[in-house]
Amino acid sequence: MKVISSIEFSILDNGKYRLDIASQAWWVHDRACEGKWNDGTDICNWECSQILQDILAAEGRWWQSKYWFAATFLFGGGKARKNGMFKVRTA
Repeated sequence: MKVISSIEFSILDNGKYRLDIASQAWWVHDRACEGKWNDGTDICNWECSQILQDILAAEGRWWQSKYWFAATFLFGGGKARKNGMFKVRTA
């Protein structure tokens, strides 16, 4: 595995690569994308991306926080995306 700054990457046998950014932000974001806060209320896609951005910014990764907010908001979200892009739907 090669290390560049705090970014680790490796090339897999199938020719694809794995990229790891050493940060708590990814674990928290992925957990939020399951669509529920700890108390069981729904979470929206924007909130998931904002969580990621806030943690990366707090770690001093300003540029990455903006880039990954946009990328995860536009292309990610998992179950949280189904709850709504900006606002959790109410019945």
